[in-house]
Amino acid sequence: MSDPIYSQSFEGIVTVITDIIETVSGVGTTSFTLSPEGYPANFGGVVSALADLNSTISGISGGGGSANIAAGSGIYITTSGAFDVINASVTSASGTVFSAGSGLYLVNSTEFNINFDQVFQSAVSGQVLAEGSNAILASGNYITVSGTDVSSIKTYTAGETIAVGEFVCFDTGSLVKASAASGVDPVRYNTFGCAITAGNATDTIRVNSDNIVTLADANITADSQLTPGDSYYLSKYFGQVTRYSTASGGITFAEGYGALVYVGRALSTTQLEVEIQPKIILTE
Repeated sequence: MSDPIYSQSFEGIVTVITDIIETVSGVGTTSFTLSPEGYPANFGGVVSALADLNSTISGISGGGGSANIAAGSGIYITTSGAFDVINASVTSASGTVFSAGSGLYLVNSTEFNINFDQVFQSAVSGQVLAEGSNAILASGNYITVSGTDVSSIKTYTAGETIAVGEFVCFDTGSLVKASAASGVDPVRYNTFGCAITAGNATDTIRVNSDNIVTLADANITADSQLTPGDSYYLSKYFGQVTRYSTASGGITFAEGYGALVYVGRALSTTQLEVEIQPKIILTE
């Protein structure tokens, strides 16, 4: 028979109790107690060591909600059947939260990396991965990318009062409402986008020139909403859009139009995909 790890003596008892205390400290305790001088190899030393072990064990936190977890640490406990599960999430410098199982993990304490296989599996199972205003939604073998391409949005200084949803152009270097009406300054035909913020003269206006915009009743000529699938053109009424033909007339010189300017296609009753084409000048 091999020799025991600990000697069968007071010294062995004190040694094993000390090792237990140190083992418990690795599990986590708020009341770690261990004599820096050690414990004498006698009955008194055994009693002292057992007392410190008891103190150390009493500081172990557990049982889900009773754990002493600092707020904002990203560590939290959930219940799964008869068990408590410890979870963790990490918040990046941008404020995005990366949760356990997301496939994102920290490298060298400062850099995030991606478990591609895990993220891909999450995507094809129908989860959404988003960054800023762009998102990817996968279902089965199909992937849909949605959102706004920020490169299509720029800011300009307004030369007059402009409302959200109005199509705009430049006149003497300032942003103004566009119009396809006959008799207006032809520069008004040169619309290049739709205002997505409002403002007065000298205010900064954001303009979307090549993506999806939301339009309301006030932005549409002769209709209260867009007709999904229909093409839309710059209206003779400042800032508005219109279908080629409506109950109130069509885009002709006789109806007061000086140009035909395609601005996009309706995706829904409120959303228009901006795809501005060169103007066509109309004559009698």
